[in-house]
Amino acid sequence: MGLPMARRLAANDFSLTVWNRTASRAASLTAAGTALAASPQALAADCDVVVTMLSDATAARAVLCGRNGVLSVGHRGAVVVDMSTIGPKVACDIAAELEQYVSS
Repeated sequence: MGLPMARRLAANDFSLTVWNRTASRAASLTAAGTALAASPQALAADCDVVVTMLSDATAARAVLCGRNGVLSVGHRGAVVVDMSTIGPKVACDIAAELEQYVSS
């Protein structure tokens, strides 16, 4: 789901930086000039809006809250949009972790 959406954004002149757990899946985007981040942390450090689309709760938690995750940057003012295939409990848990970064 993420690749088609990223292609559409790039085709409409949005500046993108992407990261994928399987780097080869981003190859078509990077071949077309889209920047590739080394990690979710590196991506979040350079972006004001981060959109995630992950396959399950474990992946979402790792990419967002993990050691090199999006939230490890603590980038104030950033917008994080999670479009992962996760349930409401995990989404609320992740939102609570995000709130700790915003309020600290």
